[in-house]
Amino acid sequence: FGSRSGAGPKRPMFAGIEAIEGSEASLTIIPDALPSSLAHLRPVAHIGYGAFAHVFEAHGPGDAKKYAVKVVQKAPLSDRGLLDQLAREVGVQRELSGHPNVVPVVDLAEDDTHTYLVLPLCAGGTVWQATHAFPEFVAPE
Repeated sequence: FGSRSGAGPKRPMFAGIEAIEGSEASLTIIPDALPSSLAHLRPVAHIGYGAFAHVFEAHGPGDAKKYAVKVVQKAPLSDRGLLDQLAREVGVQRELSGHPNVVPVVDLAEDDTHTYLVLPLCAGGTVWQATHAFPEFVAPE
């Protein structure tokens, strides 16, 4: 990964991958590299972001398996007293991994500055896009 600096849309993230427009609003700064335990993954695209995280598509060895890697910097959460909330989120997602409507956690890694949540890549758009495809944003049961 390449470190984030400066302002403005569409900065290169790493290895020529462009940032999603608007992603500079995220409080998470991208680390220079994935931790060694995730070195087998090759990030290929920046696919999402939020206030406290960035999400990248990453491919496994031979590009056979595709993953979403959620990268969360700890400092912005810690500064706001929200680090426990991250631990709860990861714990709940791991507990529910066997449920048919919950994306399972494939791997979890951590270093001094970031937490990395590895999930299977779910192609087909975002939940926001799916709900907005229906009238009044209500999906049928």
